[in-house]
Amino acid sequence: MEFFTKNLKYLRDRLGKSQPDVASDLGHPSRSRIANYEAGSSKPGLDDLIILAKYYKVTIDELLNKDISSPNYSTVSEPAGKYGAGDINMSYLLLENETLKKRVSTLDALNKILSTDNEDLKNSNASLLMMLKNQSNKEKIAKRGN
Repeated sequence: MEFFTKNLKYLRDRLGKSQPDVASDLGHPSRSRIANYEAGSSKPGLDDLIILAKYYKVTIDELLNKDISSPNYSTVSEPAGKYGAGDINMSYLLLENETLKKRVSTLDALNKILSTDNEDLKNSNASLLMMLKNQSNKEKIAKRGN
């Protein structure tokens, strides 16, 4: 990620966009995520790297490892204009949807485990109550016999 922050700022400036413009195009509620990436105070996950590369029409490798601002650098990625803000928003939503599906699946699995454990606990509690009742009955009988 040697050139990431420098490249983000350069590419944004090259498009004549502000941080709020980019955030809006990408469907982020505020510019803070873009500002943090440009400042190097936070690192993007793979989902955001894909979206940023698509938005700026560069590869992830170019975004992270190449000095795009160098006058001798020429990008090897797709021609400008292939992706619009709508495409980026849709990509972001699809990635978010997949993430949510994985989280729901994980929660369902945990719920199933907890439900099974709850049934086991109920059975254990019922067994303990039976044992306690039997013990109590035995003690009552023993007291009556004295």
